[in-house]
Amino acid sequence: MDDIDTIIATKIMGWVVHPRDTGNWVKSCDDQIGYKVMGSTCFPFKFSPSQNIDDAWQVIEHISTPGAGTRIDGLPWSTRFAYSFEKSNLWAFDAKGAALEISMMALRAAGIELESNAKDQTAGA
Repeated sequence: MDDIDTIIATKIMGWVVHPRDTGNWVKSCDDQIGYKVMGSTCFPFKFSPSQNIDDAWQVIEHISTPGAGTRIDGLPWSTRFAYSFEKSNLWAFDAKGAALEISMMALRAAGIELESNAKDQTAGA
């Protein structure tokens, strides 16, 4: 099964696990000495946008920033995300459900296909 939170941290947020301080996510451009902790890799404070609405909003802020990510089909991630976000019915979800929905929208906006989704789609074909 895919670890959605790790995929979001690495592929969307651009973070890596610090080589010495493995309990924390840092920006991939940070070095081993000068780094800023971006999120935790461990419970109880683990970065978990698929389950925690505060972390999901952090993903929204990042993916909505102009220039975040690469263009897919000629559109930036921010445009693709905004289109999905506007069509979503987040008001119908509780906080945990909204966090998962936001995470899935972010993955689609970044053009990331989860292995579990690909298996489900091929099984139905």
